[in-house]
Amino acid sequence: MPRGIWDECRSPRTKSDYYDQLLRLKAEFDNYRKRMEREKADARRWGKEEIVLRLVSLMDVMEQAERAAHQAPDIKAVIFGLDMLYGEFKRLLKDEGLEEVTAVAGDVYDHNLQEAVETVESEGDEGRILSVLQKGYRFQGTLFRPARVKISKKMGAGEKICRRRPINRATKARD
Repeated sequence: MPRGIWDECRSPRTKSDYYDQLLRLKAEFDNYRKRMEREKADARRWGKEEIVLRLVSLMDVMEQAERAAHQAPDIKAVIFGLDMLYGEFKRLLKDEGLEEVTAVAGDVYDHNLQEAVETVESEGDEGRILSVLQKGYRFQGTLFRPARVKISKKMGAGEKICRRRPINRATKARD
């Protein structure tokens, strides 16, 4: 009787070969996973190293500005130096992919880009930005931090009546 492929697979030698191959593949996959984790950590570290190097250069400029501020004859020179430093810092963040989320008083509130941290009742339009409390930012196109804003809320009719003439609960119960 001819031996089929299934008979061959059932032989003890072939089963142990397959089992060894399975163990080797498992070990290779574990090594691959560990190598990928190491490479990802290395890439993260190199990315941080690059930004830290740029920040160290900025820190050098800040130290020079501090020394110059102590020797500056007038406040205008100090303000000029701070403006230059602020501009350099903004440029560094922009080069890294950080951009400001626009939020201006009077604009319509957008919950996708802004976080309403305070609402103020007003007679005007509801959902308008009254003031920007903290700027928002996108990092490489993704919202990094929403702008924190104060928005307007329309006064309800019941609230207006309650403010003008309080309801006397004793009289209300007798009616």
